[in-house]
Amino acid sequence: NVFEKAIKISRDYPDAIIKNYPMAHVKLGNIYEIKGMYDEAIKYYLLAIQHNPNLSPSYHALAKIYIRKGLLDQAIILLNGALAVGHSNELYSQWLDVDTIDLLGEIYTLKGMHIQAEEQYRRMIAIAPRTFLKLPGFRGYVESICRTILARHPSQPSSYHLLGMFYNVHNQYDKAIEILKRGLEVKPDATSLRQELATAYEKLGLFKEALSEWNLVVQQTDDEATKTIAEKNIAILVQKVTNQ
Repeated sequence: NVFEKAIKISRDYPDAIIKNYPMAHVKLGNIYEIKGMYDEAIKYYLLAIQHNPNLSPSYHALAKIYIRKGLLDQAIILLNGALAVGHSNELYSQWLDVDTIDLLGEIYTLKGMHIQAEEQYRRMIAIAPRTFLKLPGFRGYVESICRTILARHPSQPSSYHLLGMFYNVHNQYDKAIEILKRGLEVKPDATSLRQELATAYEKLGLFKEALSEWNLVVQQTDDEATKTIAEKNIAILVQKVTNQ
């Protein structure tokens, strides 16, 4: 079958494969992993690391087997290794990092280390927040993470911002407004909350309310980039209010 042919080729031409296609060891490890031959898979993932210490998928793949074997501490070391070496393809690296950090979060959860698990989810969201919040098929899971973070850190504006952003990307603007207003009660000068709130108002056609929030952003921020964004939105909203 295909698996056996791939194994035979890798054994017949090992030097050429190592030289021209260093990912071959990882792929071969994948084959053994699919076949349930985990010890063989581990051997090839370790060979991949030996021949190319900067090949992040090998760390990632090996960590997943260690998780299956219950070797969680070793898996944590390997996953952090995958994050450290990164990947030459920026887009691939971003998604590999998201998957790696998600695995770290799962491990910490299994170990009962909930604060560390939450830190990993925050790292994951920081890589590509709106993309992460819109993960297809994971809406309930992501909302649960956002709500958990808010429940544990009700005094942190970022917790409200995260859940408000989640509702905005899923077109649930009324819910976003409710959450973001609660966050502004905790910290009235949190401009990140006001920007997200202005977005929700504008999506609902509440241009005057959105304009008010952007004006407050200009008053409250010392960051020139944020101020420039706010002023551009104010100019657009003034025109929309005029045309209403």
